[in-house]
Amino acid sequence: MEATSPLLLLLSCFLILFAFTTKPFPTAAAQPVLDTDGEPLRWYTRYYVLPHNFALGGGLSLGTLNNKTCPLYVTQEISEVENGFPVTFSPASYPSNYLASIDTSLLLNIRTIAQTVCLESLVWKVGEQANGLWVVSTNGEINAGSSSTFMIQTSQDVPGAYTIVTCHGLGMLPVCRHLESSQFVENGKRYITAGSMVNGFTVMFKKAPSPRTTSSKYIQSVAME
Repeated sequence: MEATSPLLLLLSCFLILFAFTTKPFPTAAAQPVLDTDGEPLRWYTRYYVLPHNFALGGGLSLGTLNNKTCPLYVTQEISEVENGFPVTFSPASYPSNYLASIDTSLLLNIRTIAQTVCLESLVWKVGEQANGLWVVSTNGEINAGSSSTFMIQTSQDVPGAYTIVTCHGLGMLPVCRHLESSQFVENGKRYITAGSMVNGFTVMFKKAPSPRTTSSKYIQSVAME
């Protein structure tokens, strides 16, 4: 019998390790994603993304890094009284069973709704590394590849809460990770990263008021940072 090549043995061990340390998009039965009023989330409707526990801070917002005006990064407000900026969800693809509401089986794009001085899309994407972390930034593309594609999962630990998951190549190989609120703080905001492979930042979705009732004062604050 031919001796196994050390290189082949090493490759086999690596593939086995990869199989146990990566997770595909979840295949559990789809469930409707509900907002804080118990209503199903709708495509292209504005929602605040808030922590399930207000002791953990405020809603998701936008911020800058290293005193640069652009690009913008997805952040969390430290103050629990701040809702942050609303977001909208759009389908990353149109399956045959496409519904008007959002469930936990669907791939989607996320876009922050705000006025900024940056001439770029406010669609989320993952892949820019800052301070050793894979951060969530803007300038993604609708219906683009997996760097701009997310999925909402039901939290396994907190009833009624959700996590946001992304799966794509962060470095050499594709890995599925939950978004989390990191301990990296700048300009009074925590930065959202693609970090945990097990449990992520648990959130809930609160329907935002129509644009006519939203104060422009707070929207302008991010443009001036």
